[in-house]
Amino acid sequence: VQREAAATLCNIALAEENKVVLARGGALPALISLAMSGDKQRELHSAAALANIAEMVEGRTQERMIEEGVLKPLLRLADSDDIEIRREVSRAFALFASKRDSHINLIRVHAAMRIMAFLNDIDDTCKRYGVLGLANLAVSRDTHQELFDVGAISKLLEVSHTVTNDILTRRAIAFAFNNISSNPANHIACERLGVIRSIITLLHDVDKDTTLQSTIAIRRLCESARCRSQFLELQGIPVLLVLGFSEDIEIKREVAAALRNLSLSEQCKVAIVKSTSGLGLICDFMHSSDVEVCHQSVGVLANLAEATENQGLMVTYGVLQHIKYVMRSKSIDIQREACRAMANISAEFSFSPAIVAEGSLLSLISAMSSPDFLCQRYAVMGIGNLASNPVNQKKIVQEGGLPSLISLCKFDNGDLESQRYASIALTNLSATKGNHSVMIDLGCLDLMNTLLHHHDVEIRNTAIFCIANFASNPNNHIIITKLPNCITTMISLLSIDDKDIQLHAVSCIRGLSTDANIRLDLINNNVLNPLLRLSKSDDIEMQMETLATLCNLSLCGCIGDNPLSFLDSISVVSLIAFLCSADSTYRLFGAVALGNIASSTPLQANLLEGGALGPLVTVA
Repeated sequence: VQREAAATLCNIALAEENKVVLARGGALPALISLAMSGDKQRELHSAAALANIAEMVEGRTQERMIEEGVLKPLLRLADSDDIEIRREVSRAFALFASKRDSHINLIRVHAAMRIMAFLNDIDDTCKRYGVLGLANLAVSRDTHQELFDVGAISKLLEVSHTVTNDILTRRAIAFAFNNISSNPANHIACERLGVIRSIITLLHDVDKDTTLQSTIAIRRLCESARCRSQFLELQGIPVLLVLGFSEDIEIKREVAAALRNLSLSEQCKVAIVKSTSGLGLICDFMHSSDVEVCHQSVGVLANLAEATENQGLMVTYGVLQHIKYVMRSKSIDIQREACRAMANISAEFSFSPAIVAEGSLLSLISAMSSPDFLCQRYAVMGIGNLASNPVNQKKIVQEGGLPSLISLCKFDNGDLESQRYASIALTNLSATKGNHSVMIDLGCLDLMNTLLHHHDVEIRNTAIFCIANFASNPNNHIIITKLPNCITTMISLLSIDDKDIQLHAVSCIRGLSTDANIRLDLINNNVLNPLLRLSKSDDIEMQMETLATLCNLSLCGCIGDNPLSFLDSISVVSLIAFLCSADSTYRLFGAVALGNIASSTPLQANLLEGGALGPLVTVA
């Protein structure tokens, strides 16, 4: 009678609507009793009935079953010598593990070890449910430490090496590895245990679900630098690239995302570009109708372009046209990554003409007006890089790049990095004198004067450099002198303990000092003392700029007023070097300086001892 009752309850529990009724209606104590009876037939049907009821994952059915104590008989039956009983028990545990709320109770009774024991079973079905049970347990991060401690992950690796024809088992193994890899805290352990090698093997699987789960696992593991290195060493990149040609859009998404993580490492960047199908696959992804695939692939390309070694190969392959294409995307995320890719490639001076020739300049200029500040930042970075090449400087202005650059340089979008790059771009553009009039008309010079007092040292330095470029053009001198406190600020910067700032300030004053009408203003503002101090600098470039500035200022007779202090600051050897220069202005400076010093009788011996007589006779 009990056997028939157990079989009847098992059959009744097959229907979806009966599972909750059985759990609520008092059937659980009877099934527990039957499962503990010692009779194999009763044990089999009761275990099957409990597994059927446990299929109701929604609601409180499993919770009620655990409260009634169903785990105890299931744990006892897990060691049964009857294969059918072990199958039903392993199925029941896999079902309990599929509900997160049940995990804490399974861990409390050490069910993980019992589930893991099924992986040693001679029956493939028991083994499959055992793998699935561990995979379901791994969904919750709270169980991960327990799974590692009892050796479940090592056992899964062992099974992954022996499974041959059972697709469902392989799929469950891939699911388990995916869940374990979802926790960054496990990545080092996965790398040490050899999980990546097993996942690469699963990437070859013919089953789409298995390859999808494996690809997700690789994508997650490759967030770790050590795992990326191991994946590269195990020749995983070619396998991943082959998967990218799958027709399944989910696999394409995961491959693109995995490549993006891999492309964070320098070695992987180079390996992807040098692989047979790397750039081809990525460019195909960029034209995908799926926004996520396109977004991830453009991000991969932007990362790859960070490696100087890759840039030539990428330009030769023709990636610029593909980047230009996706810059027209309606997705802000795609636009952002496309701008970043273009900015990275443009960092190489030799490729900037090719970028302009491909017609990407207008796209970058348009992107500076994007509603997304990161798009603006990367676009202005690209413009700044392109502007470093004199060939492009005039064209950027002609194509209408100045208004957006000035806007970003004014901090209109609230992004400091954009302001820095915009100031660099404007400084580069100011290197071409033909741009000066347009830039001044749009207020660039006034803007740079205000940035001399900016809180960011990089922006201050760039502003000084930009004004120095303007000062190299005599047509701008009167305008610069009318800028509020510009000259006094430049002179004060000569005393700042920053060599870059000092050098650019000297360059600016040097440009202004070529104007006879400005020299006296500079002298009256006490420019000589800081210049004489800088003439003793250990930096050769600083010395030359300072001496050239003093050369210009000497034409107004400032040296003759105090030749001793001048000689104390500048060695006779330096003056003789100017006297022997191929530049007539430098020779004039040397001659005037030596002449003014020689006007003082006590100093004449210094000149003779320094070897000035021979060069003076030659010049004469």
